[in-house]
Amino acid sequence: MPNRSLSTLASPSHHPCAGILLGCLLAVGASLGAQTTHTPFWIGGGSANDWSDAANWSDAPGGAGGWLPSGSGVAVATFNNAATVNVNAAWSIRRIMFSNTSGVVTMGGGGLLDVRLQTHNQYWINTSGAGGRTAGDLVLSYSGNVAEQLGHISSNGGSLALGNLFVTQADGTSATSISLSLRGASTSANNLVAGVVFDEATTPADRILQKIDTGRWTVGGAANNFTEVGVGRGALRFATAAALPSAAHVWLSTSSAGYSSTLELDGRHLTAAGLVATGGAQGATRIAGEGSLTVANGIVVDTVCFLVNGRVNSGGHVAIAESGILGGDGSLALSAGKDIVIEGVLAPGMVNSLTSADRYSLPGSLELSLAGSGRLRFAPGSVLAFDLGGTDAASDKIVFATTGDWLAGSGNATLALTGVVDHNKVHTLFRNVTTDGFAFESIIGYDDSGYIARLERVGNDYQLRFTPMYRLPAYNGYWLKSSGVENETFGDLVLSYSGNVAEQIGHISSTGGSLALGDLFVTQAGGTTATSIALSLRGTSTSANNLVAGVVFDEATTPGGRILQKTDTGRWTVGGAANNFTEVRIVRGALRFATASALPSAALVRLSTSSADYSSTLELNGRHLAAGRLVATGGAQGATRVAGEGSLTVANGIAIDAVWFLANGQVNSGGDVALATGGILAGDGALSLSADKDIVIGAGATLSPGNVSSLTSASRQSQAGTLTLSLAGSGKLRFETDSVLSLDLGATDAVSDKIVFATTGDWLAGGGGATLALKGAIDYGKTYTLFRNVTTAGFTFERITGYDDSRYIARLERVGDDYRLGFAAAFVVSKEEVFVDYLFDPADRMLHDRWARQPSRPAPGIITVADSGDLPALRPQAGQPVQLTVLDLPAGPLTLSLWVRPDPPLSTAPQIIRAGNVVTLGIDKNNRYHVSRSNDDRRPQTAVASVPVESGRWQHLAVTHDGVSLALYIDGRLAATQACRGRKTSGRDSVEALGSRGTGLDPFHGLIAAYTVYNRDFTAAEIAALAQIPPSSGPHTP
Repeated sequence: MPNRSLSTLASPSHHPCAGILLGCLLAVGASLGAQTTHTPFWIGGGSANDWSDAANWSDAPGGAGGWLPSGSGVAVATFNNAATVNVNAAWSIRRIMFSNTSGVVTMGGGGLLDVRLQTHNQYWINTSGAGGRTAGDLVLSYSGNVAEQLGHISSNGGSLALGNLFVTQADGTSATSISLSLRGASTSANNLVAGVVFDEATTPADRILQKIDTGRWTVGGAANNFTEVGVGRGALRFATAAALPSAAHVWLSTSSAGYSSTLELDGRHLTAAGLVATGGAQGATRIAGEGSLTVANGIVVDTVCFLVNGRVNSGGHVAIAESGILGGDGSLALSAGKDIVIEGVLAPGMVNSLTSADRYSLPGSLELSLAGSGRLRFAPGSVLAFDLGGTDAASDKIVFATTGDWLAGSGNATLALTGVVDHNKVHTLFRNVTTDGFAFESIIGYDDSGYIARLERVGNDYQLRFTPMYRLPAYNGYWLKSSGVENETFGDLVLSYSGNVAEQIGHISSTGGSLALGDLFVTQAGGTTATSIALSLRGTSTSANNLVAGVVFDEATTPGGRILQKTDTGRWTVGGAANNFTEVRIVRGALRFATASALPSAALVRLSTSSADYSSTLELNGRHLAAGRLVATGGAQGATRVAGEGSLTVANGIAIDAVWFLANGQVNSGGDVALATGGILAGDGALSLSADKDIVIGAGATLSPGNVSSLTSASRQSQAGTLTLSLAGSGKLRFETDSVLSLDLGATDAVSDKIVFATTGDWLAGGGGATLALKGAIDYGKTYTLFRNVTTAGFTFERITGYDDSRYIARLERVGDDYRLGFAAAFVVSKEEVFVDYLFDPADRMLHDRWARQPSRPAPGIITVADSGDLPALRPQAGQPVQLTVLDLPAGPLTLSLWVRPDPPLSTAPQIIRAGNVVTLGIDKNNRYHVSRSNDDRRPQTAVASVPVESGRWQHLAVTHDGVSLALYIDGRLAATQACRGRKTSGRDSVEALGSRGTGLDPFHGLIAAYTVYNRDFTAAEIAALAQIPPSSGPHTP
């Protein structure tokens, strides 16, 4: 018997027939005790065929018949002819033999016959030959002293029908298990046992009903109490559902690949505690017929083929061990949350032979019912064996009773195909399953030299199809070329690489017509050591019908660098939901994706060109695509772009280098957008960044909103348009030193380039080292909006180019939440009108007159101001004013111009910016700018501004004197005037100083820049223009 450690046996309960059985056994014992020893006598030919008492027997043989008992429990009753024998008293014999009997033998009567087994592994009843034999109730008594007692009842050739079998054990016997074995080669349906009841008072808890040999037996009864049923060979039936105790464990076993063991349902609905199918060399075990078997605690299959040819229900898991096979064309239903675990083989369908060592699976369907979280689980190394049977209708399949997520263990198992494989057919493997992405580690058993097998989910089915394989013998060759053919169509293809170069590339080309392909499966031949493989779609056809249904690389054979490449000027569209390329390269022309899922969300998108005349476009085509990162690169600033309705969302940022990148659609970036040398960011679409991410215009890079004049022209130009930027959190549009903002002003503000921020915020950074490069027709009477919705204060460019700077001055200023560019007529003075124009030299710490008319002045406080574009400025040192002695002021009208930035906070102490006997400029104790000059009577006349000083920002101050009045201007606006008839002659002033009084008293706390004196008084308009000139430059001097 099999090792019972695999099952859990229920504790026995006292059977209701136990008392009756015990009483009968006591009666038998009393009768035998009064009996005397007899010599053998024949039975069957005498006048009285009754077994009652010794008086009914004589010493003479009565003819052919059975042997009378010669002693208590010793004799063997042998029947050779047809006979009816009545057992009228309690008799004990060792064995009943039915031998060579052609007729019917019936044992009747009112007595109870006790058939005793005196040694282990012997027969109580043994029959041979044709004919029917009938016996009433029997007591089967064990004796001997072995751990596992075994006794047999055998039917060979004819049929044997028995009444109830009552199994007991003699006193003093210490067996731990007792087996009643039904055996023989007779397959008659009339091999019957009315019932099997073990005496629970004398037999051990392990009470086994066993079926051995090739024959068939049927067991009835409603009071059966065996704890285990073992079918070791042949077939066993139960006459009623109650005949199989629900607490019993069922063992189906074989000892040879040529053996089979069957539990025939015979229309019954049986229940059991557990089921184990085990054996040697994968013999066949099965549950077959109409009806059902419900197993409370699960099923284990080990080293045997277990066929479900009926309906089997399991309340626990079903485990197919490494050497087990689960097959059949019936149904297997599991309780909620219970799994079918395949470590060995799952082979749906029937087998060609139950008793053949070379049996194989035949086509058929196995229906599985799972519930809740239950799964059909394929363990590593397991096998699904399928006979495809030529057509889908005739092939193996697994059908789930209800639709659900039933599969688990993707990528662990092997799909082994058998039968006639029609590579042009599609075969259904699983039905009614919603599990996504299930796959096998390998598929074998088909022509893998000319085809590749593909398993894919279609609706709620998993289907297997075969795709022809195209081999590429050499690097950089063509699999397929189409020239001038409209609507040329191919189905699925397998593209196989060979050769041994680091970067493999193969092409599919459409020139002139259109080409539609099915799914393309890319694999690599064994021994090839490429580190990347590129599938190149190329050709000059711009037809929208150049289609590829999908592109899937075989990850088991291809390297990690799996590239889909678009080459040449044509257009291709790629579909598919299972695409797994890691990079998309558009080298030239246009590429579309038919669905959002056709572009893998982790893929790198690389837009590149090798010439300024080339362009590469990712056409959104209404799709909302996602990618891992975007790189735009190339040579000689060719054009790359993302265009059309829809969007592209890039998780890890965008890098632009030596190429035009046009955002003509909606582009979203989860990382920084960085422009390197030669990179140009342009477009009239929208660019949105995640919180705290920057757009960085690096040195040598250009931001150029608006579209371009031509995608394929080396002389392409930016055209007027609007680029919308969405920044969030601390994100900024950053202009690095030597970066460029290029704008086509387009004649009017409405059609000029501009940057529009989607929401209002502090979005600008840098700019002090950047250039604003203007293009297009400029209307100098207009004002142009450069940035919209920005609150950044003080943003400026180091230089503005591209306009007529001989006639106009460009002014960038913030107006509300916009930055606007305007033009003023250039303020031109002659060199002769400049009295002194000091250059601030931070290296030598000196003031140098631009025209060398005045001596240089030591100025130890000169610094460069980083937040003002490294502007050279003077920060007066305590007690160290810049002495302006021997300075000859103009002999008559004059204009003094300079820039100041007072430090916060302002104090109430007077501060002197410029001191002298002729002109003194400073801040009084009320924090008002004031200017003083002596009149002809040498009395100082003072003009005081009515508005307070603003600290912390640059302000332009100008002082004019026309000989009659003194005027003070702040930022180009008149702030104060005072009548003052000044001296008409020049004179040397010995106390002139910059930054404090000549003695060092009343120092100015702040910065001073761009100190210039003119020898005429400027008009108010000229002062206003002068205030627009940045402190880094002066008025134009021809």
